[in-house]
Amino acid sequence: MERMLEYQKAVLFLKKNETSDIYKFLLEIGIKIMRNEPGMIMNSVSDLSGNPFYLGEILVTETEAELDGAVGYGMTFGNEKKKSVILAAIDIFINTGKKDLLEKMDKYFKKAIDRYTESISEEERLVTGTKVNFGLMTEA
Repeated sequence: MERMLEYQKAVLFLKKNETSDIYKFLLEIGIKIMRNEPGMIMNSVSDLSGNPFYLGEILVTETEAELDGAVGYGMTFGNEKKKSVILAAIDIFINTGKKDLLEKMDKYFKKAIDRYTESISEEERLVTGTKVNFGLMTEA
């Protein structure tokens, strides 16, 4: 599950040429796309009391793919058909233990994972700079 979560986050950081290369690779190994279509999901968050608050609908792309009888599912935000196929394929690879194919995916994803990690580090750096020590406000 942890590995799938890493791929889900990194897929957002794939560049267009990387996405196209991975998609081409998946078609070459025989991934069959059973369903690849846009849809809408409700975006909800919890308020401070834990009650759901609905922000509205979000466009997503859902994919069901198949390889050697195994079916995988992928969903991405927006109209991202190729990225959704990529996530469905990774779902298949993880659930069927196809380590050789996952290793090939790692080759394609390495730079995207690095960009994701850099993004998180930059976000942490920016947030740390805005933290307030409220204990200092009582000293005077």
